[in-house]
Amino acid sequence: MHSTEEIQKQIGQIGLVAAIRCRAALDGMLELGDALHAAPLTAVMISAGSVEPWQIVAEMRHRYGRSMAIGAGPLHTQDAVSAALAAGAHFVMSTAHEREIGEMCRRQGALYIPLVQRSAHVYDALDAQWHTVSCFPVHRSGSQPIADLVRRFPTVRILAAGGVNAANLGDFARAGAAAVVVRGVLGVETRWRMNEIILHMRRLRAAWDAARLLRE
Repeated sequence: MHSTEEIQKQIGQIGLVAAIRCRAALDGMLELGDALHAAPLTAVMISAGSVEPWQIVAEMRHRYGRSMAIGAGPLHTQDAVSAALAAGAHFVMSTAHEREIGEMCRRQGALYIPLVQRSAHVYDALDAQWHTVSCFPVHRSGSQPIADLVRRFPTVRILAAGGVNAANLGDFARAGAAAVVVRGVLGVETRWRMNEIILHMRRLRAAWDAARLLRE
């Protein structure tokens, strides 16, 4: 992938981003990556709280970068963003809209996904030419704020993050979210076998597709 448009397409293709905080060794993380790739899943976001996060980003970019969007986030500082970009992250999700961070991503050809919580934040992101944003954390307010933003900004791709799970995933699809960040259901510490991870992600994908189909 060589453009932000292609990265956006990868994220939206299935609509699921697996957010992973890995406290296991790199080899274990790559086993999980193999399972996600086989599911298939086309977007993975590595948390800065992982063990050796930037090594994980670099290795996953090397192994899966042709068919998966490998990202990092949510990130809080310019130093963390710089490290993620140096490791080859295709996209960066931040906890606010920081124009300096956005420009860092732009120079590296990476997609910047800033946090928005109200319309003013979206206008600010659009002014900086970023059309993919995240709404976080959604577990506090449910899907209605996203539905409101989708109606007001129909050309903006909104990712729901923070508290999305199998039970509420469909709500965000019906609200018009472009994708959801699924956190807390995956992790090497679960020691799931590969086939269990594949089946789990396929169930989530089926739930997402069914809800999105109903909305359409």
